[in-house]
Amino acid sequence: MRAIGKTLVKWKSEIKASFIKIDGRRISNGPIESTNNKIKTIIKTSNGIRKFTRFRNRVLYSINKDIPIQNK
Repeated sequence: MRAIGKTLVKWKSEIKASFIKIDGRRISNGPIESTNNKIKTIIKTSNGIRKFTRFRNRVLYSINKDIPIQNK
């Protein structure tokens, strides 16, 4: 029990910050973790894309599928 108490005292400000609400919603790093997971999956399934620009375009397309492509 003392170890739990020490942990709570040590992380008190971080625990309190996790309950902060902005616009009625709690702050979460879930969306960023999801994006990182998508990128890691692309890296695993890409079988060694050699060109960084192609890799970058593939990541941007897979993350932003609902945004239309603009022709310039």
